[in-house]
Amino acid sequence: MYISDYFKAIKGSTKRYLQIDLNYRFHIITDIIDLLLVIVAFTVLGGYVDNNTDLGISGNVTSSTYDLQGFLLIGVLFWALYQRSYEDTVAVLPDEASRGTIGFLITNNVSLSTLLVSRNIASTIKSVLMVIFIVFPVLFLIDYFFRDPDSTLFSGLNLHTFPIIFLVFILMWIFMLTISVAVSSLNIISKKVTPFANLVVNALKVLSGYYFPIAALNEYLGVNNSLWLQQNIPIVTGLVFIRDMMLTNNNIPYSVFWDEYIKSMIFGTIIAIFFSLILYKYLEYKSQKWGSLEFY
Repeated sequence: MYISDYFKAIKGSTKRYLQIDLNYRFHIITDIIDLLLVIVAFTVLGGYVDNNTDLGISGNVTSSTYDLQGFLLIGVLFWALYQRSYEDTVAVLPDEASRGTIGFLITNNVSLSTLLVSRNIASTIKSVLMVIFIVFPVLFLIDYFFRDPDSTLFSGLNLHTFPIIFLVFILMWIFMLTISVAVSSLNIISKKVTPFANLVVNALKVLSGYYFPIAALNEYLGVNNSLWLQQNIPIVTGLVFIRDMMLTNNNIPYSVFWDEYIKSMIFGTIIAIFFSLILYKYLEYKSQKWGSLEFY
């Protein structure tokens, strides 16, 4: 298959998945409600802790500190872009099998990788729209009614930082796409990967500092090990960066962005791409050798 044909197949398959999602509006509504409940819970928890303690979370390369409420809510914004697309990608092969369409798609030259990538793209589009029209407005309301005007959730979002923040979100999407493909590839030879997939995403959320600052791991893993996670696992580096940039208003030179964040994220993402491709090709080869794919 030519590259142009592959991209055409992804485009067509992405449109198909978006149409399928529109047919399951109740699923979309439950996703929105679930996301809003998390935002409410973290708003209340963060506000309570901030009002009753002197906790201040230090930025990585910034000299400022930020509150727990802001810390948690930016984590929600971050993961709202990636978790649903990860879960949908992992589930796509079993879903196609349950609809009885996977054999038809494969015999019509729609590869498994096309299904995985297009499912991820479609879910990412859905997640981006949800963040733009649901998460951002809710966070702005929280900023206006419940937070100090001098400490907003988007203090560092400006024309200087927006390009680099956008780049980091793109790098994180590529990284999470590769992780999604790698985990979903296990479906080729095993039909019960959901528990493992849940383990992976929960481990990434813990290690990325979704619930607590990475520095909190110093006591348990050692300073060097927690620093290694922050510098070498792209999703960890990415969330630390987004919090640093959005919660603190610092005019940091682009050279610092590159040295502290971007280089390590690019390198880690490239490693993840190679790992994912090797795993996918190996499992695809094994399924063809065993003839297990037809059992779908």
